[in-house]
Amino acid sequence: MGYRKPISEMTREEAEAVRRLARRQSYLQAAGKAGLIDPTEAIARIRYLHDGRGVTFREIERVSGVTLRSIHRLYRGGAMSCRYATAVALLGARFEFEGQSWLPRYRVTRRLHALVAAGFSWKYLAERLGTTIDILHRSGTTPGPGKAAASWGAGVLRLYDELERVDPLDVGMSVNSVSRVRSIARRNGFPPRSCWDPDTIDDSEAIPEWTGECGTTEGNHIHRRDNIPMCEPCRRAQAALRAERRAK
Repeated sequence: MGYRKPISEMTREEAEAVRRLARRQSYLQAAGKAGLIDPTEAIARIRYLHDGRGVTFREIERVSGVTLRSIHRLYRGGAMSCRYATAVALLGARFEFEGQSWLPRYRVTRRLHALVAAGFSWKYLAERLGTTIDILHRSGTTPGPGKAAASWGAGVLRLYDELERVDPLDVGMSVNSVSRVRSIARRNGFPPRSCWDPDTIDDSEAIPEWTGECGTTEGNHIHRRDNIPMCEPCRRAQAALRAERRAK
């Protein structure tokens, strides 16, 4: 359950929004219509958090105390009104973003790749994270360095831990679906969970350890011998060896 910030801790815009709601509630009470109000500000708040800051619907539910069903209904624009208490909870809830605004994107991407490599589909992961497949797929396939909203990234980190010993078949995915997802992951070179350990997955300098010799020509040989997707460090090591031989 979330908690409401005191007015003194709110930004000027947040405080004014809460005051507007209070004035509207007073009017509705006087008119005998207390309880339901215009949902515009509540909708804007949810869309700002989810679309602008990357906060998942489940995280909004956890912090604000508003039910997931109500959050979905407001976000989709299907609500003609909402409860006064719901709007106040959304506008007054504090989102700490785990003490920081951003996480390095590689921490999120590595975990998403490992989950897909295990056979969890983008659709299943999106449902668990309370986001859309498009947003999740973009987050998991955007190359290069960068950053992700800490609230969103924290949700991925938690889900990765929750699914550590879970078989995709046990959450309702079919054998064919799991096989197809794993094939896609293999084709895209997504490193599975076994390539990382707790010390390396969050180390920006670490490489996924597919073979035990990755980053060397021996690692390149093991990739080819055991039909393991070729990793970039082993590809570079082989290219360097060829260049060295050409130079002689």
